Amino acid sequence: MTTPTRNTDKFKELAVTSWAVNHGTSVLILFFIITLAGVMAYQTIPKESFPEIEIPMIAVNTIYSGVSPKDIESLVTRVMEQKLNTVPDLKQLTSTSVEGYSSVVAEFTTAVNMDEALQRVREKVGLAKPDLPADAEEPGIYEFDF
Repeated sequence: MTTPTRNTDKFKELAVTSWAVNHGTSVLILFFIITLAGVMAYQTIPKESFPEIEIPMIAVNTIYSGVSPKDIESLVTRVMEQKLNTVPDLKQLTSTSVEGYSSVVAEFTTAVNMDEALQRVREKVGLAKPDLPADAEEPGIYEFDF
């Protein structure tokens, strides 16, 4: 009877690792070249301490002294939200109502022309003024500019 022959187990070698093990000096030189290239690339990238950014946001703030947050919300904030919600290119509307103060912040898409958006917000605030309480102060419109 014949006994089956066993094949000796051979480990598969990856060409890259075998080369790296056999050529340690070359790997070290290649490592330093790549590191040096990375450092040089990092140093040549233009950097600004205070880059010019445009945040497409406009805030409408209204002061109505002596009024509770609940009343501010119903008398001022909701009125502004309803009018500003129809402004084109509006991404998000965020409002805050505290005692005597209402703030509605309109965030626009990045593609919006801020001059046009500011003009549209002014128009909508003008439309909202007749619906605001008579003793509330004139709403302030502020563009976020950094």
